[in-house]
Amino acid sequence: MTRVKLDPRRLCAKQSRAKRLGSDDFLYRRAIEDCLDRLQFLPGPVGDLVILEGPGKQEDGPVVPGAASVVSLALSSLEPGCADLVLAVGVLDYADDPAIAAFITRHALRPGGRLIGASIGSGSLPRMRRAFLDAERASGRAAQRFHAMLDAATLSEMLSGAGFTDVVVDVDSFDVRYSGLDSIVRDLRSMGCTNSLAGAIPALDRGVYRDARNLFSSGERVEERFEILHFSGIAKMTV
Repeated sequence: MTRVKLDPRRLCAKQSRAKRLGSDDFLYRRAIEDCLDRLQFLPGPVGDLVILEGPGKQEDGPVVPGAASVVSLALSSLEPGCADLVLAVGVLDYADDPAIAAFITRHALRPGGRLIGASIGSGSLPRMRRAFLDAERASGRAAQRFHAMLDAATLSEMLSGAGFTDVVVDVDSFDVRYSGLDSIVRDLRSMGCTNSLAGAIPALDRGVYRDARNLFSSGERVEERFEILHFSGIAKMTV
């Protein structure tokens, strides 16, 4: 999968700043709460649980009844066969190569171990994306300002290719009402979700931003779509 790489330092700095300010990351909260609900329906004991840390998301691990042990690790710190269950929220979203990240996660699981996680889906922010794209195209200076996100079909195929079986991907789509572009930008900034692409980021012309604001909303409150992909899979006994 070809993706424009993210700058990990830039991303971590933005998300760490959001955490210090105590902002409400409603996307992460919604995703993690759903994953924890799913853990309650797992058959048998949880065993050794690894919670994968996303950039800037180093937090106290959730209480998981029945887990023999709970440890938070970065993707780069995973060792083969170290876990019976991996919880990955906001990790595949930011991987330079999600397929490799899924492969590493699969090999961190013991045979029959389970992956449960969530990722922001490609159906997110359609109105905002279109507003910026149209405004920049009209100016003749279009630049990439959003990193690529996964869709359900690609994610399912990727997990199967990494050695997971019984793969399930559920789509949670919901709308949030905003007074305009400024308010959604504030929300995204407060969650550390603004542009963190690697390399030099072209400055956004004020006139282009004004045009994008008008395209996003003509003054009335509008709804913007967010999409969370909830996924699970079982590590094959042999790969």
